Amino acid sequence: MSVKLVCLHYGGGNRFSFLKLKEYLDPSIEMVSLEIPGHGKRLNESLLTDLEVMADDVFEQLKNVLDNKEYILYGHSLGGMILFLVTRLLQNNGNKLPNHLIVSGCKGPKYNHVRSSICHLLNDLDFKLELKKLGGFPEEALQNEELLTFFLPILRADFKAIETYKYKKEKPFKVPITAMSGLNENITREQLEGWNEESDLDINLIQFPGNHFFILDKFKEIGDVINQIVNNKLSEVKI
Repeated sequence: MSVKLVCLHYGGGNRFSFLKLKEYLDPSIEMVSLEIPGHGKRLNESLLTDLEVMADDVFEQLKNVLDNKEYILYGHSLGGMILFLVTRLLQNNGNKLPNHLIVSGCKGPKYNHVRSSICHLLNDLDFKLELKKLGGFPEEALQNEELLTFFLPILRADFKAIETYKYKKEKPFKVPITAMSGLNENITREQLEGWNEESDLDINLIQFPGNHFFILDKFKEIGDVINQIVNNKLSEVKI
């Protein structure tokens, strides 16, 4: 089956965040990466701090990249939560739904409020410590003041969007979901299982070794998951 894979980056990321994933996808899969304002090629646009406004932006982008081809949505962390809201928008507006929603590094949305700290309000030193805990941020980058001056406002805006989002229960959508997390990140199995409430169709839960940014070491395995979804053989995936 020929299918389009639409990817959305994590907080602080951009359209190139999933570039390595493309190496492991079947030739029948066309990968398209989107960006939210203030990131990557949209750097000159104002940053957003509201998850639902971000979803509105991505919803409009999505309408411009989709054709009659079947498609799958995949987002990590911030990107996953945005695409969850985009899927709601697609269903509520009567648009063609994705064949599958794939999220990683995301609690079930009803657990979004469960967190140990509100990071976007922390001072710079404590904020950097939280970034270090997440992984995915090289130590040399965290010590580079010039780089941090550039990235901290972007990351704070992204964190604020996630940390201030208020979950509202709605009718489950008719899209199967695969939710992935790292065994060592701050997501419990119960919180991952929260995705069961968001779809009337199949839910697949997969946990990989690693922290919140396990994806950076697992692009091959994630590619395998996506390939199996496209080929309707997810049960054969070996983790």
